[in-house]
Amino acid sequence: MRKAFFADASPAAQLVFTAFVMLVSMAFFLVLGVSLAIPLFGLDPERLQEALALSGPENAGLSNWLQTLNAIGFFLVPALASAWLLSARPWHYLGLDRAAALPSWLWVLAATLGAMPAVNWLLEWNMALDLPDGALEDWLRQMEDKATAATLEFLDDPRLGVFLFNLFMIALLPALGEELLFRGVFQRVFVRWSGNAHAGVWMAALLFSAMHFQFYGFVPRLLLGSLFGYMLVWSGSMWLPIFAHLVNNATAVFFYYQVALGRMDEQANQIGMSGQGSWMVIPSVLMVAASLWMIRRAEAQNARRFAQA
Repeated sequence: MRKAFFADASPAAQLVFTAFVMLVSMAFFLVLGVSLAIPLFGLDPERLQEALALSGPENAGLSNWLQTLNAIGFFLVPALASAWLLSARPWHYLGLDRAAALPSWLWVLAATLGAMPAVNWLLEWNMALDLPDGALEDWLRQMEDKATAATLEFLDDPRLGVFLFNLFMIALLPALGEELLFRGVFQRVFVRWSGNAHAGVWMAALLFSAMHFQFYGFVPRLLLGSLFGYMLVWSGSMWLPIFAHLVNNATAVFFYYQVALGRMDEQANQIGMSGQGSWMVIPSVLMVAASLWMIRRAEAQNARRFAQA
């Protein structure tokens, strides 16, 4: 069997090594992306910085290109490379070699969609937080506004081709890359470091939320990260959190596509917030709890059947 170079390293060393792989991969894909963008998009090398700073529909192709390579270079490739160097069985290490029970997929769908009112309620609460440092709060809100504007720039387009590409870039790539990295690598290392599955789930979820660099969405993203983490812990299959992440992001992409087509009102995405079905928050929490319990039960039964086979 192949020997993994860092399999016997301490958890702290494995974390530092994974962070190093992320930085190297990000730098490589950034240079690659910009270098290839010059001939692909006809950019003037002498005015490259100016071209990269542009926003709007006229620069959508370049933005999509760089965003896609960033998702691959910062999440997907480091996850695969780290798993290969941390384990002699990287597919098993990442939880990709285990199929989940069929009922679990349905309960993951119920948990992810059912969580939306509670997530929106938490988002509204998080956005209303005031920080004691006014300058810091202004800077964080500016970052949040820029991130939101950049995302809406991708989504506010009624063309079917753009919608399908957004599903790939905003839903599929993050579902694969972020779950493989945060749940497949970081959560496993944190569990080994702490000796406790619950601690590992929450530490990975904390890192997952922090690395999005959006303070005013930190708490709901933390809770979503923990939801994905428990799906992995109780099933042993990475495919469930990948599916949950995909459903969560794809639902948002589909909603904004319907808004761009004029078929839905933007307020429909605020269910769970004040005046928009906030009564649904408690049923939402109960739905998530019940779905997680059913996933754990279905996977326990699946494991027993597998052991008896």
